[in-house]
Amino acid sequence: MKFITEYDLRAQFNKQPFTNYRLAENIRLTPSARQFLIDQRIRIWDGEAGHTDILEKGAKGSPELARFVNYIEVLEAEFLVVISQIMDLNLKLSEQFMQLKNELSGIRLNLIGETVDSAVCFDCCPGINEGNCCQDLGSCFEVTDSHIRLSNGKQLAQMNVLRAKLKLARVDCINLPVDFADEKCRIAMIESFNRIINKLTQLMCTAAGVQECRWAK
Repeated sequence: MKFITEYDLRAQFNKQPFTNYRLAENIRLTPSARQFLIDQRIRIWDGEAGHTDILEKGAKGSPELARFVNYIEVLEAEFLVVISQIMDLNLKLSEQFMQLKNELSGIRLNLIGETVDSAVCFDCCPGINEGNCCQDLGSCFEVTDSHIRLSNGKQLAQMNVLRAKLKLARVDCINLPVDFADEKCRIAMIESFNRIINKLTQLMCTAAGVQECRWAK
């Protein structure tokens, strides 16, 4: 498989400007080359897929990334649902959820070319701290049928669904095609998802009124 670089496209464009670009079989674009086409609003013809795509800002021209960005938007909307449910019950908790939502928004904005640093701060607990918050730590707090009987049980159930969907998004991030996301960017996104998931677990634990972390035993 051959990769076309930004340098290749710029040289071709400077020699003869074009508004369409055809990808031949077994030809792929590097991330910077794809971004060049986005910036120039050039239509791409994918010979293998048999269709044309207009490379829009918002997904860097990749259908995979477009779906990924759209899924993050769905998760942002679900964060707002949770926030609206807990705002009257616990204002401080709702503000912390808004910080998580903002970090998730930061992932999406970085994907569409806007540099954003919105990492959440961690209040250390026996299981999660600043040293390991970017790692996949699993779920030290699990929501059970006893938790949904609490006064805020519906909210806990919704938080649990949101956490599960965030884990799916993390898997999608891991599986993004290599030619659409460089490895450094991918690792940064995965760490952000881990941080959001771990902080969400902390907040769920607080909302459930857990007094002792099971990891402390």
